[in-house]
Amino acid sequence: MQWTSSSTILSAHPTDPQVVCLHFPSNQQFSIPSPPKVTSSPTSYEPPTTIISSARDNWIFAYFPGVDCDGVGCVWRKGPQIDNWVVKEWWTFPRGAGVVSARWLQSDREVRIINHPPILRPYMLVYCIVGDVRRRNTNSIAHAWPSSTID
Repeated sequence: MQWTSSSTILSAHPTDPQVVCLHFPSNQQFSIPSPPKVTSSPTSYEPPTTIISSARDNWIFAYFPGVDCDGVGCVWRKGPQIDNWVVKEWWTFPRGAGVVSARWLQSDREVRIINHPPILRPYMLVYCIVGDVRRRNTNSIAHAWPSSTID
């Protein structure tokens, strides 16, 4: 569960692989669209176990564990309305791995790419465990986002 600075509660649906939202004080309820890999086979994924929003509430990350398949991490970007979110990027985590923590790094940072105007983007680190926790045979890995692609 995540409480955002815009007074929106982000939480996992109790049984479906979905991020559900409740905006205060209006009590407006809405769901954020799941990534294509999850919507194409919803019974293959559990509800998200990690949900975070960026400091300015314009980006969200969530991790959906797989049921006998790879897990999926997803980043959404906020649209013009509070209930308008678009899947920006998603990627898989190998079976047996899982996101244990994620954190946006401070505020948005300027990204400069040759022949493009500068843009501001948030940066995030996702910490995951790879291996079998029961056998104590694990490694931790940190993924940085975004990749080198530009909006």
